[in-house]
Amino acid sequence: LVSDGEYNTGHDPRPLARSFPQLHVIQAPGKNATRSKGERLCKDLAKYGRGRYEKVNSHSEIPRVLMRLLKKV
Repeated sequence: LVSDGEYNTGHDPRPLARSFPQLHVIQAPGKNATRSKGERLCKDLAKYGRGRYEKVNSHSEIPRVLMRLLKKV
């Protein structure tokens, strides 16, 4: 999952993360994202989804981080 950690529709997605066998989360920068709030949500999603959490500072970093996550599976 690539997300800025800010959900603006629906309910809190944390309970849904538990239904995945393994959910890795890459936190990407968002336009209006509150870094600490978004970071907490992304970390929780990875934890509940039994996956790993990574944060990137630029969208251009996503492919490299994604490959690293997939190699460790």
